[in-house]
Amino acid sequence: VYRDDELIATLEGQATSMTDTEALGLTGGFHNYSVSALIGTAEGVKATIRSRYIGPIEAQTLPWTSDFSSADILNSMWKIVKGANSTATENWKYYTSTYYGNAAQFAPGSSKALDDWLITPPLKFEHAGTYKVVFNSKYNDYAKEINFGVALGKGADISTYSTIATYDKIGSTAADYECVFEITEPGEYNIGFHAGMANSNYSTYYIYSVNVKEMVILPGVATELAVVADPNYDLSATLTWKNPTTTNVEGVAVTELTKAVVYRNGEQIAEITEGIVPGETSTYVDTEVPSPGKYTYAVEIYSAEGKAESDAPTVV
Repeated sequence: VYRDDELIATLEGQATSMTDTEALGLTGGFHNYSVSALIGTAEGVKATIRSRYIGPIEAQTLPWTSDFSSADILNSMWKIVKGANSTATENWKYYTSTYYGNAAQFAPGSSKALDDWLITPPLKFEHAGTYKVVFNSKYNDYAKEINFGVALGKGADISTYSTIATYDKIGSTAADYECVFEITEPGEYNIGFHAGMANSNYSTYYIYSVNVKEMVILPGVATELAVVADPNYDLSATLTWKNPTTTNVEGVAVTELTKAVVYRNGEQIAEITEGIVPGETSTYVDTEVPSPGKYTYAVEIYSAEGKAESDAPTVV
């Protein structure tokens, strides 16, 4: 008998069962078990099966992704909760399609009040800060207002959940939807997806994947970058640019910038740490232009967390 390709037991020839335990090295999670028959030293072909999740569901570390690649993932890892206001008899369930892919599906039927939740396993939020949920989803009726929410809470008690995003409509073609939220107290939390429509139709909800990760807040790029050659034909050039006020997270503004790095033809020529203020114009004079000609300049702006995700703007 093998667990995850590791031999864990050799049994007498008449054996038809065994119990795997912690004493044999069993840990929580999904496992692949294989059994083969031995005649002397000759081993037959292995028969293999994948277990459901074994043991209590441990808090998952971030970044965390669930792609509903099997029914066991939905049935073992996720919680399905029907709120008091739901009149739907159907629940979230596993869906598979060779064309559309695997998903968590909710088909409530027509003229139902919905209060139906699909809740992640507990997730470890180890730091206070900004986090992002990205879920790939669709709803068959793109014109229907569906009151679909994403919320943060603990366990299966839906009264603990606070909404972090609400979607009136979700398209009929699968697409990514993002929502950003703050964690003020590190700990273990769950993300809940809530179908809360007051009067459903025959359309169906699908969630194909979910990703949760911590965000690093980075500044935007410099704008209005310009370069002016010296009017007296000296080997110098004056660069000006406007420092960013935005970040890579919508609605989060830059609070402090630490430096600007200037490049000429791809090589760093200066690092400026004074006067790099969000929203204000900065200036740098390149007094060491090597020879007459045409040059490409770029400016990268940094905060304490790093530089912009986008490429630095350039000017010739």
